[in-house]
Amino acid sequence: ISTTPNLRTVTINNLPVQQNFGDYEGSKISGKVINDNGTDGGTAHDAIQNGTEIGIENTIVQALTGSNTLIEQTNTNGNGEFTLYVPSSTVGTGGTIKIKETNPTAYISIGGNAGSTSGSYTIVNDEISFTNTVGTEYSNLIFADVASSVLLTDGNQNVLPGAIALFQHTFEAKT
Repeated sequence: ISTTPNLRTVTINNLPVQQNFGDYEGSKISGKVINDNGTDGGTAHDAIQNGTEIGIENTIVQALTGSNTLIEQTNTNGNGEFTLYVPSSTVGTGGTIKIKETNPTAYISIGGNAGSTSGSYTIVNDEISFTNTVGTEYSNLIFADVASSVLLTDGNQNVLPGAIALFQHTFEAKT
């Protein structure tokens, strides 16, 4: 990431051409989607990866403008990590960036952490919102999810009025 252009003129077929040698003018945002279930000494539902809580792979994470226009989308890697880039031409210094997570199947959001953005997390939209400064590398954003609890053994019974019906079921708490 750079706030200064790294353009050089090169000659190709006797014509001068401007070539960009890899600097990126914008902001870099990185973080993680975690299973915040408190495994092996971790603290459940604290939006901090601790104990042996693992990252959740293949989760969709999006960078949006303040008006919800999609800038970039990625999926988390095997450790639950993501990296997004926001060009300065899309959101300049002082503009709003939103980072939004889409829960994988059978997971629900329980919190988040805005990391180094000085922004805030909103559970209703499952997003982190912050004011951009071009050239900044924002890190340690966390989206904390847990597997949805389930009630097993669907079924039905017929009983006469006034009779008692017992129905066995199993509740699996995932956190």
